[in-house]
Amino acid sequence: MILTSCSKKTADTNSSPRRLTKAELYADLKAFNAAHGVRPECSGFWSCLGKVAAVAGADITGAAAGVVGVSEAAGALGIATGGTGAVVVMAAGGAIAGGGASYAAAKAVYTAVAPNENKYGDLNLDVPLEFHDLSDVGIKHNNAMYNIFFAGQEVTDSYYTGALGVGREYLPVLNNEIYQQRVAAASNLGRDYVSSGFDYAFLTNRAYETGLITDDMRQILYSFMEAYGTGADMENVINHYISAVDQSELTDIERKALIAGFIVASESPYVFYNNVNEK
Repeated sequence: MILTSCSKKTADTNSSPRRLTKAELYADLKAFNAAHGVRPECSGFWSCLGKVAAVAGADITGAAAGVVGVSEAAGALGIATGGTGAVVVMAAGGAIAGGGASYAAAKAVYTAVAPNENKYGDLNLDVPLEFHDLSDVGIKHNNAMYNIFFAGQEVTDSYYTGALGVGREYLPVLNNEIYQQRVAAASNLGRDYVSSGFDYAFLTNRAYETGLITDDMRQILYSFMEAYGTGADMENVINHYISAVDQSELTDIERKALIAGFIVASESPYVFYNNVNEK
């Protein structure tokens, strides 16, 4: 379930609430991780994920990179990125790039088993109203990933099915060379991630070095995956990171990209859980 919430108003309705500085944001996330750094015993879905959570790292980083890529491509085409339609295409772009990165990682360690059933998560996420149009990026990612991994669909086929909700006027963004290069780079990133032994630091560093994400995104994604990898209190982990990033002084695109990645994190493992065998 995705909930959207309005920010609390301050006494002075003409002023915006003060945003967390980057130093405050990093300190907050560090303290949060320290309190959630113990892996629980395997007793439920999230605490028993194992390698599924590691593979999801590629989805999360790829999705964030996809949102950045859509923004870059839209800018090159002179298309504004502030409206609802533009945010919807960001969600689709994140879903596709995340799917490409995830497929590259997943096919190295999994084989599909029958029956294949597309599954979705049941975490209650509190997504700020500003990012409401990104709230289904995780579901879109699972739909794209299911079709790619289990149905043999090409990554690019997702652009034209209509399943991702992209208006025809925004298809040039997904067809743009800049975005296409980001999707290819995300797929390469997934393969390199496997070669690294599913090393989160390698994944986020390589994404930054290849220009897929910013340095601030690199640090925050690594911090997130440290907490995510424990499988502890996942709903609280994801909601805390969404809230902290939302309240920060990061750029609009960085916040959108990161929150899209966190939402994908709430859904991605369900694509594989009980639908695959490890090789």
